[in-house]
Order: sequence, then structure tokens, then C-alpha cells
Amino acid sequence: MKKELIHLVFAAVLFASCTGEDAFAPHVPVQAADALSVSVSVGRFTNADNSSDSRASDSADGNTLSFEGGDRIGITVLDADGNLLYDNIPYTYSGSSWSFDSGNNEGKAACYHDSKAATYIAYFPYSKDADGILTVKGLKTQFPPKLDQRKPEDFRASDLLVWTSSGQSVQRSLTVEFTHAYSLLSFSPLVKFKSNLGETVLYIPDVYSSISFTLSAGTFIPYRVADGSFRMIVASENNADVRWVFENGGKPYGGTITGFTSAENTRYTFTSTKDIGDYKLENARIGDFYCKATKSDGSTTCYLIPGDAASIPNGRDCLGVVLKVGKDSSDDWKDEGEYTQKDGTTKMTDFHGYVLALYDANNGTYCKWGDGVDIIGIDQTQYTLFCGYANTQAIKKYITDYNNDNSHTDKKDLQHNFPATYYATEDYENKYPSPDDSSGWFFPSSGQGCYWYQNREILLSSVRKATGKADYNWMTAFYWSSSERSYGYAWYVYFYPLYLIVYNDFKGNTYRVRSCLAF
Repeated sequence: MKKELIHLVFAAVLFASCTGEDAFAPHVPVQAADALSVSVSVGRFTNADNSSDSRASDSADGNTLSFEGGDRIGITVLDADGNLLYDNIPYTYSGSSWSFDSGNNEGKAACYHDSKAATYIAYFPYSKDADGILTVKGLKTQFPPKLDQRKPEDFRASDLLVWTSSGQSVQRSLTVEFTHAYSLLSFSPLVKFKSNLGETVLYIPDVYSSISFTLSAGTFIPYRVADGSFRMIVASENNADVRWVFENGGKPYGGTITGFTSAENTRYTFTSTKDIGDYKLENARIGDFYCKATKSDGSTTCYLIPGDAASIPNGRDCLGVVLKVGKDSSDDWKDEGEYTQKDGTTKMTDFHGYVLALYDANNGTYCKWGDGVDIIGIDQTQYTLFCGYANTQAIKKYITDYNNDNSHTDKKDLQHNFPATYYATEDYENKYPSPDDSSGWFFPSSGQGCYWYQNREILLSSVRKATGKADYNWMTAFYWSSSERSYGYAWYVYFYPLYLIVYNDFKGNTYRVRSCLAF
């Protein structure tokens, strides 16, 4: 009886709370609060002189930051009285979007739309040590820049990004636009020289070591970026002394700026220049960068940038790297070729060396040496002689003589009958035109391939720097040479990691091809 009375009272109350059709409305479940969605962007450092810096064009230079999959930011939400609603909630980047890090293992739950929310604070990179920190000032106190920023992860961790939003309507979607909480110092230790064209050229060498900066906060070791310059994140300075020390070739160098003042989210650039005087073609060394320039009369010529450059300065047309200096008249690398300039008639009166092309011919695709039925009668040496130019001329002459022989009803050409020579010369010239006063591109001999292999480490280092491809490698690759072995066979060079392998194969088989020129 008591249970029935309770049921009746509950039913009466429920009925009294409804009127009209509401009394018979279907049940609607309670909806959870709206989860907070987040989009994130990062602004660039402002240059101290308010001018654009063409070198600061990508994230690698430290002037901008690109997020990577797995990166995390922290979000704190306060009410109008400064009380915590959400404390340092981690959001993670998937590579395309941001979402709450549900696997944070800290017992933290996602942020939701809250009518009491008045202030939002976001920062990067996330750390549990930011729990309970309610201001940007507090974040900067907790996360000062690291003194040792040599590793990229330490450089990134030092670049504290912050964003706040307050006094606005309640947010359901946060558009986080980060700024840099600290200053960026950029240092370029430059080398200056005068080329054979009379032009002053500046570059950053890759041989500096033991570099450090001393500011009021301590001694910093900077991060080195791809172009060879150095970057470091520092707290804002006020009328401080900045001192730097570094070594080049075992010799110490340094400099000082007094009364330096810096501001957050601002980039400051320092340089130190070493003048090495003239660097002309006769100064060439293996691994130097071979560049092309256009003269006032429209013709093209070459100049060199020393091989110790960390990268090719902007605006320079680098075609290859110096393979060998000078021309030998005897011994293993003897070259008896009579060279002309690219026009085919003007003799090369000055001979400075040979250049290995920056890229494989035929876009790196394997090709045949020839159709396999011809023997040109050219160099048959396996390991020696620099005769690729003479071999190339002999192959071209063979085609001309063959086509002029009326006893032959068919015709031959480079592209179809001697594809390796075609891709090393005509096709590569179309893609990467050589200077007018060079020999033009030719198909290197087996001996030149062996010399390339013997000096592979310094040449590969220069090619990587010139192309910007630090992981590029030609090891384990097979390269045709222009040297014949016998009827239907030619020599190829195998870049085996442990030792040199030069072997012969049927001309109809396919291997890579690399071009050379003389300057």
C-alpha cells in the first residue's frame, strides 16, 4: 500500500509539471556539452629592421615553425574571476588537424564549451610542468630557452609559442594564432672572395666549430641550419653585451656587440666576414662548385665557389662539382684529347680541370650504351685514362661516317643507336646548358669513372650541399662509361661501398649515365 502511494504521488507530480501536448512528448536524452575544436597557426618572427629576409623562407631557418605529427599544445581556460575551468589540457596534431590527446595518461579530460569561460591561454610545446600556470609570464618563467640548442629538438623546445584570448564571447572553436615568446638570433659567419669575373661573392662555410654566444642569461650553443648559418632562441635582452666565439680551420675568431636590446617575437641578424681575396679558376680544388654566369654581351662563362661552402648562395647557377684539377700528359689519368669550346671550333687555350655533373643524365633512368652491333674502336682501357671527351667525339664521328657511306641504306643517330652518349650530351645540354667557353657535356671514360669513385666522399659531400639533398647517394649504383671492352661490350663502374668494381656488359643492357665537362 505504501509503495502504491509513492507511485501515485510521483505520477501526480510528473503530470502537474506538463501541460497540453507536453504531457505526451517523447523522451529526449540530455546532450553532452560541445567539445572545443582547435585550429592552430604560427606567425613569423618580425625582422628587427622591418624588412623581408629572402633567406628566411622556410621552417628550416628557424624563422617559422612547421608542426609535425605528434606535436602537442596545452590549453588553459579561466573564468571572469581568473579561476581555473580547465588546467593545461593537451591537444595533439595528427599531421592535418588538432584534437584532444585522449591518451595523455595524466587523467585529463577534453575542454568543452563552458558558459563561464572568459580567458583562453595556449602554448607550445606542451609540458605537464605547466599545470597551474595561469599567465604567459608564468610560462616564460617556467620554460626559459635552453643554453645548448645544437640539437633540432632542443631548438624547437626553446621556441616557446604563446596565444591568449579574453573578453570575448564564449568560444566553441578556438583559432589559435601563436606568436614567439622569445627573440631569435641569427648568425652568419661569412667568407668573402673575388671571382675570376671580378664579382664579390659571399658564402657561409661548413668548417666552423666550437661556436658559442654569451649573453646576460648565459653562454648559448646555437643550432646550425641547412645553409650553414646558426640560430638560437634567447629571452629578451635590455642593453646587454653579445659576444661570440668560433673556430675556422683551428683558428679562433670572435666579435662583440654592446648595448644590445631585443624584443619578443623579433629576429636579429649578426654577421662576421672573413676575406680570402681572389678565388679564380686556377685556384680550383676537387669538390669546388662550378657555376655559370651570363656576361654583358649575352655569352655565358664559369666561376667557382670553394667547396667548403655549406650551401650554394641564393641566385647562383651551380652545374656541377670539380672532379679533377688540371690535365695530365702521362700516367694513369693521361688525357690526349684536343679540346674545343662548346661551339666545336674554338680551341680551349686554358685548361683548368674537369667537372662532374650535378645530376644523373636521363633523369636518373637507366639506358642502353648502344644497339650492340657496332664497335667504334675507341679506348678499351678498364681503370685508367681521362679520354671521355675523345670517346664522345669518336662516337659522333662514327655516326657521321656511317651515314655518309652510301653502302648503308639505313641511318644512325645518337638518340636511337647510342642512347647513353645522347643522354650524357645533347639531352643533358638541353636541360642544363653548359657555359659557352667550356667543352660542353661529354660521356666520361672508364678511367674518369674510377677517379670519381676514388674521390667519391668529397664529391658526394659537395653534390649533397649543392642539391640540398642530404640523403642523396650514388653508392650501389651502376654507371656506363664511354670506354668499349670489345665487340658489343662496354665498361661500367659499380659504386660498391667496399671497393671499386669495373666490369663489362653487353651494350644493350641498361645502367645509369653521368655527364662531365672540361673548363
